[in-house]
Amino acid sequence: VSSSGNCDGYVCLEGPRWILVSTLVMGAVGTGIGVGVDALIHRERVLYRKAPGSRTRVAPLVGPDRVGGVVAMTW
Repeated sequence: VSSSGNCDGYVCLEGPRWILVSTLVMGAVGTGIGVGVDALIHRERVLYRKAPGSRTRVAPLVGPDRVGGVVAMTW
């Protein structure tokens, strides 16, 4: 906070404090604008689409000395 008295009753920031505060404020404003624009875009988002020829098989594996399972995937 500046002690020079040139701020007319307001808090004055100078030097590194001004850079830090302005960076945080503008970052928050940019984040808010980005969230708002993203909320306006409505479309289906497919993260993974199964290929037509792909298969997944799950089978138990049981024997005299073992118990488990087998998973086989082909694509």
